[in-house]
Formats: sequence, structure tokens, C-alpha cells
Amino acid sequence: GMFFTGIGMNSKLFRVYDVETDVLNLDLHKLRHIITPSVAYRYQADPVVDPTQLLELDETEDLWGGQRLSFALQNKFQTKREGQSVDLATLLLKTDYHLDRIEGSKGFQDFEYDLEFKPYSWWEFDSDGEFDMQGGFFKDIHADLWGTMGQVRAGVGYLFEKDEESQITAGFITPLNPFWKFSIYERFDIKTGDLEEQEYRLSRDLHCWFLDFIVNDREDNGVAFLVAVKLKAFPDIGVNAEHSFATPRTND
Repeated sequence: GMFFTGIGMNSKLFRVYDVETDVLNLDLHKLRHIITPSVAYRYQADPVVDPTQLLELDETEDLWGGQRLSFALQNKFQTKREGQSVDLATLLLKTDYHLDRIEGSKGFQDFEYDLEFKPYSWWEFDSDGEFDMQGGFFKDIHADLWGTMGQVRAGVGYLFEKDEESQITAGFITPLNPFWKFSIYERFDIKTGDLEEQEYRLSRDLHCWFLDFIVNDREDNGVAFLVAVKLKAFPDIGVNAEHSFATPRTND
């Protein structure tokens, strides 16, 4: 058993700028800047058993008691295109302040950012990262750049995790006809200069479900031949042994 409670507050401030321009083909019809600050307080008691004896399934499952303040600030820029509101850029900044020593740590914790930048319907840049405020270094950084050229969608990404890896990923997806699609995914390690993973996938649209034929070559596991079946209504349910290049979060 474990008891926790808390309270949170947030507000929304915005201003609309009278901007009408098509410079650099941005197609801006007014510009709205929205600022959303928030703060939350959380109290959590220790569980009735030693937390070290419990299985922590993920980072969000915090089993240690203590008091903390959470601060967040979101900045968003929007415009109008064809009568619809469009998000051009969103930047979220957040951090926690531990009032007690939670797992030996007190004061400000890691500083996190999350950026989504989409000035065009065919171009998008996403990035997120975590900065260790006590150590003064970035723990990890992720960045993805996507673009659409006709029916071909291509992207390149960067992954950095301190003392672990620094990698570049790349991939593209192209339709061959109304029923078949072909995609490639590559992962390159900057530190070692090795091509750590490559994947080639042929996908068939079978009306209610997808059938994927996959060839995956990983440096540590060798070559694998896979067949994946996914229902269109539930694309996350299925046999997912492959590793494909992720699409942007704002892409439907």
C-alpha cells in the first residue's frame, strides 16, 4: 500500500499578432503566441514495504516517498491555414524540485525540454532531451528531421546518451503501388564508425490488415527474417520484432 496526494495550478496567456505574409512560403495568416505555465505539489508516503523489494516497471513508476514541486512552461505558436488552426512550434520546459531527499537527491532535478517545429505541412523537426542540473551535462538528446517529397517520406535522426551511445538513424518510406510499400531503416554508431543495424521492409495492404516482410541485420544479433501481421484498427497489436524509423508525434 502507498498513499499520495497533491494539487496543481496552471494558467493560459495568449496574444494574437496581425501577421499576413507568405515570405519563405510560410503562409502565415495571423500569429497566436500561447504561454501555459503550471506548478504542482505532490506528497507521497513510503510504501508499506521496502521500495528496494518492489519491481519498478518504468521511470514514471516512482516508489519512493517524499515531497516535490513540479514546474512546467509551454510556449506555442499557431497560425490559420485554410480556416484551420495549425501549430507551427511548441516548446515544453519542465523540471522538479525535491523538498525532501528522494533516493538521496534534494533540490532541482533534471531539466527536460520537448520541441516540435513544423513550419510547413511537408517538413518537421522534433527534439527532446534531459539535462542534469546537478552534474551540469546533457544525459540524453533525441532529434528527428522529417520531410515529404511527393509520395516519398524520408527522415534522419540523432540519438545521444551520455557514456553510452551516439548514433545517427535514417530511413524512408515509398509506395510502390496502391497495395505495396517499401521502407528502409539504417542505424550508424558515430563513436565506433559501425553500421549497427539495417532493415528492409515490404508491406502489403490487405484491406483490414497489413502484412510485412522484414529483413533485419543487427551487428550484435545477425540477420533475421520476420513476418509481421497487424490489424488496421489496432496497429499497435501484433508481432513487432522489427525496429523501424519512428514517425513524428504530430503526424497522424
